[in-house]
Amino acid sequence: LNSIYSIKNLNLNLNLNRMITKIIKIDPSNINDQDLITNVIPLLQNNEIIAFPTETVYGLGANALNCQAAQKIFIAKGRPSDNPLIVHISSIEMLKQLIIFPNFDESIESELCKQFWPGPLTLLFKKSDKVPHEITAGLDKVAVRFPAHPIARRIIELSNLPIAAPSANLSGKPSPTTAEHVYTDLSTKIQCIVDGGPTCWIGLESTIVDTTVSPPLILRPGGVTFEQLKEVLPDIQVYQQHIHGSELINKPPTPGLKYKHYSPSATVILIEPIKPNLIHQDQQISNNNNNNNNNNNNSNLIQQLINEKNNDGLTPLILATMHNHINIVKQLLRSNLLNLNITKYDGSTALHIACSNGNLEIVQLLLFGFNDNDNNNNNNSTIINNIINNNNNNNKNLDDLFIKNENNFKSNPFLKTRKGSNIFELAELNGHKQITSFIISNIPQLASITTLNSKSLSSLNHNSNSNIISAKFY
Repeated sequence: LNSIYSIKNLNLNLNLNRMITKIIKIDPSNINDQDLITNVIPLLQNNEIIAFPTETVYGLGANALNCQAAQKIFIAKGRPSDNPLIVHISSIEMLKQLIIFPNFDESIESELCKQFWPGPLTLLFKKSDKVPHEITAGLDKVAVRFPAHPIARRIIELSNLPIAAPSANLSGKPSPTTAEHVYTDLSTKIQCIVDGGPTCWIGLESTIVDTTVSPPLILRPGGVTFEQLKEVLPDIQVYQQHIHGSELINKPPTPGLKYKHYSPSATVILIEPIKPNLIHQDQQISNNNNNNNNNNNNSNLIQQLINEKNNDGLTPLILATMHNHINIVKQLLRSNLLNLNITKYDGSTALHIACSNGNLEIVQLLLFGFNDNDNNNNNNSTIINNIINNNNNNNKNLDDLFIKNENNFKSNPFLKTRKGSNIFELAELNGHKQITSFIISNIPQLASITTLNSKSLSSLNHNSNSNIISAKFY
């Protein structure tokens, strides 16, 4: 089979490098059949390849009943020939032509189809002779799904062909969710891209389930969840090589099992908090100086990564604060390795951003740390503690610190941006009354410090409900 179906030995008269790729825009809510009939359907019927949207990602489609059409998919993607293709259909009648399943209507597979089709679920069946071996990598099972996207379904219906379609990207790269993504990878390699807008319904591939084995196995996670499938198949399991064996890896019946997938052209760094109890256990196991040096080196590396700016000049903490991801902010604070003084390009720290966005919980966390009820309480790395410690104030009294070091406190980078607005002003100017009330109640000294925007805050002097006893405006 390897010699018969190897893409390397194909002798096709394809001039892919000089192909002009057309983009055909189709409105999924108002499909113009004539545009498809004129520009798209003839290509499929002549065994050419096209890209089109589905509810998962964009697919690279060709006639699933023609071996030469299937081979063009492998060439355009640079896809290994032993990585099978999924066949897309538009009706159960079309499915029955592709599979050998005499009692389908009474089967559990039929129930799965009723529950999840049209939709992001792919099922494995014993294939009929109509399906070329190129589609299944020489195996006797074929992967089939019924897409829900109206453009995908209409293309299949108008062509009256089952369409073999992996994701429309170069093999191993992230799956495309826009026509622009497809064009970046495959322009000049395919004749047509049907642009139906972003495939934002799901945005990742379909779930693949093999019901021909016992227990049924999820071979690739996707748009239909394990919990949803378990309601229909109580004994279903997720395939794991160490439990179910390596045969499926060696001869994969579906995509997603053998080869690298979703590989972006970027460096990815995973940052995990250092858990104090694990560090303590490690110290109990060995007090060896070399181990201690290694721990210090690891801590230094994590500290460097956790405070490193991206190409836009933003640290993980600033990004998490900008998008109001409170749980990420908590995890970063628990590391006790954050430099809270780092600013973005306009001089704003994470605290300034939280005050501008009106996120009171993040403001509280950054200023005072976790509350006493938090099991992971760690209040060492907070803005207030840093201000106190940096000023060597032994009695830890913020009011005394402010009186003794007024100028130093006033110019502290946590409190004032390069544009001259401190956190109290930012909250007030953006109408976040909960934050201004919190600052007034907990740090009235901050409310008394204004800079360039004092006019907008002068009304606080006349506010009878204000907790500021004697506000000074500079």
